[in-house]
Amino acid sequence: MVFIAGGVGATTTAGGLRGAWERLRAAGLTEVEAVAVHHCPEAAALVLAHRSGWRLVYSGDCRPSDALARRGARCSLLIHEATFEPALQVSV
Repeated sequence: MVFIAGGVGATTTAGGLRGAWERLRAAGLTEVEAVAVHHCPEAAALVLAHRSGWRLVYSGDCRPSDALARRGARCSLLIHEATFEPALQVSV
């Protein structure tokens, strides 16, 4: 089991987050991992695995990431969120 906390790249399996991790395990999660992605400072995608076998990957509108592709391989569901602010629209 992996639980990433305290900023991208800091790993702990319990520490000060024991209660949170216990609740996640009670919900059936066997893995919770943040994967650093190139977007804004400290941006991360999330990989969740459940004891029944499904894996979920959630990411924002980041640049392509080999690390996320490796960690999210064979996921059951990929959610790749992308928002567009009207103020950023360019008139053509």
